[in-house]
Amino acid sequence: MKLFLHIAVLFALVACGGDAETSLHLVVNNGPNLALPVEVEIDIFEGTSQMVRDNITRAVPAGAVTRLGDVVVYPAPGTSLLRFVVYGRKDGRTISSAVVSAAVKVGQQVEVLATLKAGATVVPSPDAGTSPPDTAAMPGRKATGEACLQGSECGSGSCLQSVCCDKACDGVCNSCKAQGQPVGMCVALVDGTKCGEPICSGNKRTLSQHSCKAGACIQQDQSCLNRQCTANPPMCR
Repeated sequence: MKLFLHIAVLFALVACGGDAETSLHLVVNNGPNLALPVEVEIDIFEGTSQMVRDNITRAVPAGAVTRLGDVVVYPAPGTSLLRFVVYGRKDGRTISSAVVSAAVKVGQQVEVLATLKAGATVVPSPDAGTSPPDTAAMPGRKATGEACLQGSECGSGSCLQSVCCDKACDGVCNSCKAQGQPVGMCVALVDGTKCGEPICSGNKRTLSQHSCKAGACIQQDQSCLNRQCTANPPMCR
């Protein structure tokens, strides 16, 4: 997947292979009288699969009022249908959402409009045999993969990234919406994934960096020896 900046009002251009003329143009609008989100997250699904094919998060452009941004998606060859689950976020929580889908037309660009509505929405139904274990054993509680705002809504008691997870899934090195995995299944991010900004410590003699290992965010310290760790960006000089 390649992400390129487009023009100022666009989130990004997503190139995923296939005929350059075969594409879907997703337009994200804010619903009437809704609070304006500060960022928009988009999960892209192929056909009826619950596997997240791509995930895009972009800040809402300054000055946006109704039209929050656009995404152009070039589907892989053979893809007949794409679905988009769009979340509007503010202050670290989901305030609005939308689900839209569109058929792919070879050699054409199809425009798709997603208008956000208040609250979270249900993630599309999974394929048979691909979903994580259903932990919604308690009546009135949501199953794994369904949208949520807090853990008390879920049968598992765990809500992360606005979906019910199959188990407690805390920490920046775990995800319930990992690419290529069923939505709602908690998995550890790949070892080496950056999980924090580098900092200078030890009286500016140590460069501390943070990366994921086995689902935990690990701090690795590097001595600057007789040099100093300087800011912007932190590094030994």
